Amino acid sequence: MLIPTIVIGLITVALLYLVHAKGGNSVGAISEGLTTLATVAPVLAFALVAASALVYLVPPEFVAAWIGKDSGAKGILIGSLAGIIVPPGGPIVVYAISAGLIKSGASFASIVAFITAYNLLALHRFPFELTMIGWKFLVLRSASVLLLAPLAGFLAAGLAAVFGKYVR
Repeated sequence: MLIPTIVIGLITVALLYLVHAKGGNSVGAISEGLTTLATVAPVLAFALVAASALVYLVPPEFVAAWIGKDSGAKGILIGSLAGIIVPPGGPIVVYAISAGLIKSGASFASIVAFITAYNLLALHRFPFELTMIGWKFLVLRSASVLLLAPLAGFLAAGLAAVFGKYVR
């Protein structure tokens, strides 16, 4: 996490410099950011702990059997379905769940499918999309990306087989 933190920090400093150079209120930007952090931090902390707790509730044997490295197509399809139905919580929670599942024995392929499905087809987004853009677009977009999560999982499995010594 050190390198991403440094990169984000450098980008933040550069953006604050640009705000200041254009005569903007860089102190106001910092203040707004910290206010948002104070609002979001407790929710984020609870969400991360909850995601970690969920992983401890599922026995590693169960994870290995259903979405482990030997689960094949079944694991990829389960990962895809789980990504579609996982409750909202944002990428931080999904990545925390993913990391925990990998530690419990989930295959990279099933987690690639899980994250891809979450980003492309999560059901909790459907009401917003339906309301704001309409059902025709929702159906077209969903049908267009439906196979991408399993495809990404199978591609990840293939790449892991080729580059096995570099990935788990």
